[in-house]
Amino acid sequence: MDQQLIDKVSKTVYRKFPELNGSSPRVNQSKSPVHEEYVLVYKAQTTDLRGNRIPRSVRVVVNAKGKIQRISTSR
Repeated sequence: MDQQLIDKVSKTVYRKFPELNGSSPRVNQSKSPVHEEYVLVYKAQTTDLRGNRIPRSVRVVVNAKGKIQRISTSR
């Protein structure tokens, strides 16, 4: 996947999840034989109201042209 497409997707993710700003994604190619898709995984630590650390990961599925297909998150 081209670095320019990764930067474009990252801008969208950082806007939606500001706590991930500055974290670089891990990029994997999807195993789908029909569609060429990439999975970008962002990970960061955030804190709750009590100050406890919460690991946060955001998974973004992107097609070959850089269009975001799905975004899922876990806390």
